[in-house]
Parts: sequence; structure tokens; C-alpha cells
Amino acid sequence: MKVRQELLGKWVARTNAAIIQVESALAAMAELTEFIATANGWTDRLIPAPVQDLAKALLPSLKKLQGQVREPLQRASNEIHRVGTSNKAK
Repeated sequence: MKVRQELLGKWVARTNAAIIQVESALAAMAELTEFIATANGWTDRLIPAPVQDLAKALLPSLKKLQGQVREPLQRASNEIHRVGTSNKAK
């Protein structure tokens, strides 16, 4: 029981850390995708045209996704935490 309480106590901090990592990974992915999509002069040697076209197609969705990650993850985390703490009283 003590271990469970300790884990629940750390839940918020761990959730926030995980969300920050997901957001950071998405930001890095969007940045790299944007570089590939807008690279000039490299396309013939390092970035094939189909790869650049794919990056151009994916970029708007990636940027949109960046702003939509935190809220659902936070809501799910809060619900899991609520269920865990409500079962504590039983």
C-alpha cells in the first residue's frame, strides 16, 4: 500500500516530464521535417525529391499535432490518477 501511495504521489511530476519529452520530440521532428521540406541546393545530392515532397506534405500535420498533444495526455493522466486515488479509500 505504501509503494502505491508513493507512486501516486509522483504521478503528476512524472506525467509532466513525459508530456514535456513528447512535446520536445515533436518539436524536433517538425524542425527536421521543415528543414528537409525547405532545403534548397541539397535536393539533388542529399535529399531526393520524393523525400522532400513527403516532408512538405507532412509538415502542416506535424505542426498542427504539436499544439494538440498536451491536453489529451493531461486529461488521461488526470483520469488515471483519479481512479488510482479513489481506489485507495476502498
